[in-house]
Amino acid sequence: MKAYFTSVYCNEDGAGEVLRHKTAEAAREYLGSRWEHLTDSEKKKYKTGTYDTFKAFEVEATAEQLEQIESGDIAAEDLETVNIKNYLKPVLYYIIDKRDRNAESEVKAYTFEELKACFQPPEDFPEELIEEWEEVAGLYDLKEFLKHEAGGMEQPYEFETENE
Repeated sequence: MKAYFTSVYCNEDGAGEVLRHKTAEAAREYLGSRWEHLTDSEKKKYKTGTYDTFKAFEVEATAEQLEQIESGDIAAEDLETVNIKNYLKPVLYYIIDKRDRNAESEVKAYTFEELKACFQPPEDFPEELIEEWEEVAGLYDLKEFLKHEAGGMEQPYEFETENE
């Protein structure tokens, strides 16, 4: 049977929790709400590559195993089968060029900052487009910018994501 959990633990504070949720969406929403209420300095306390966690995940477990999780005999993370959302793992982006499908280039993963840098306009770009470029803060914004830059022509890039 499937069960959904969130795990929040900060080694620096020595505090944490593992909670069970009815659905994957409920786990994702709870986690998002917790993350949004943290200050920037609180977010920086959570470090990747450590025991710190800030994630929602799915487990496939028997009723007996779920009872063992509830009693603390086993960790829910030990039975994790699907990562629903992990705030300590960066979202990675893959560029798909529809004009030139190339397996070698499509396996290169980018953080959002690296992805945005791939499409950095040249210095002599029109001022209004430079201002629009500076407003790009996420994948949706980048797609809209590229669509606008293409001037009504089909934009040749698609993007796939990982860890979103």
